[in-house]
Amino acid sequence: MNDLTDRVERLERKNRTLRRAVALLALAFVALVAVGWTSPDGTVEAREFIVKDAGGKPRAWLGLGADGSPGILFYDANKKPRAMLGMDADGTPSLALYDANGKPRAMLSTEADGETHLSLDDANDKTRVILGAGADGTPGLMLFDANEKRRAVLRTLPDGAPSLELFDANEKPTWRAPTK
Repeated sequence: MNDLTDRVERLERKNRTLRRAVALLALAFVALVAVGWTSPDGTVEAREFIVKDAGGKPRAWLGLGADGSPGILFYDANKKPRAMLGMDADGTPSLALYDANGKPRAMLSTEADGETHLSLDDANDKTRVILGAGADGTPGLMLFDANEKRRAVLRTLPDGAPSLELFDANEKPTWRAPTK
């Protein structure tokens, strides 16, 4: 029994020594990588970065799209995209939020002319609501049916007057206030 105890103790000592050596090697590797990948001014440069969780699943990506536009994408534990912050090639910034199936459900963007939009989509990828402000700052709200047909528009006109329009299934106005 004494032999078995001695062998277990020796194995445990070797295991501890091996773990310490691996930890030191990992630390040295990280230090070398950090020094090797940084420029003299301390910046780190790469075409893309992928952040992975402890299980090796990608959880975030930072990089450039095929058109050279920058973006950040966040994934859930099932590798489905859940949030994206990006910029189109023309410089238009946007933020998108995705449902658990990876479908875009909300998009916030600012156009080059200064218009801003918040678009909400249903589970069938149909736009149902757009809240926005024109380049001149006038706000508006548009509601759509399941076929993406405009059914109601509430807005403030450039002169400050409120306006409400209702539409039929063919987007033909059925009611308007003011009536002018």
